[in-house]
Amino acid sequence: MTFPEIPGYAIVKKLGEGEFRQTYRAWKTLEVRHKTREKIGEYFEGDRAEIHPCAIKIYKSEEFISSGLEELRVLRDLERHESLEKLYNFGKTEDGRIFTETELIDGQPVLKKDFEDVDGVRRCIGSRFTRTFTPKEAITIALRLADGLEYLHRRGYVVRDLNLTNVMVNGDLSVVKIC
Repeated sequence: MTFPEIPGYAIVKKLGEGEFRQTYRAWKTLEVRHKTREKIGEYFEGDRAEIHPCAIKIYKSEEFISSGLEELRVLRDLERHESLEKLYNFGKTEDGRIFTETELIDGQPVLKKDFEDVDGVRRCIGSRFTRTFTPKEAITIALRLADGLEYLHRRGYVVRDLNLTNVMVNGDLSVVKIC
């Protein structure tokens, strides 16, 4: 499989695709001089060091390019909150699409959409929970989401696309993040 190329990143795996973006596992990379190699250690390949794992999201929509850049600037500059995905960087790919570099979350979305190609058009054909949640787990998720939303609302921001496909959780729910 061929992955998009973005200078400064080594994309290694496709994690998923939704209506508006494709998400990849990647490594933030750094060009290295020979004297620095010993300090970086095992992550070094040729003249490139892999610094940290991250998620790269490449957006498909032209509409996002015009409306989303300011939103990305705001999110990048917000203080970190445990219920919000960390946005590290953003930019444009060589073909002009917007990409974001975010933290790599070890988990899965609460809800997963299923897609199929119909007459050359990718359409959502349904959705399903990625696992069964107990009532206590559902309350935990709801409280963590409310905490993150309250943090944003106190700062004058509104999440326009909050749905369970944009909420990532890990197995023991120690991670619940709005993405």
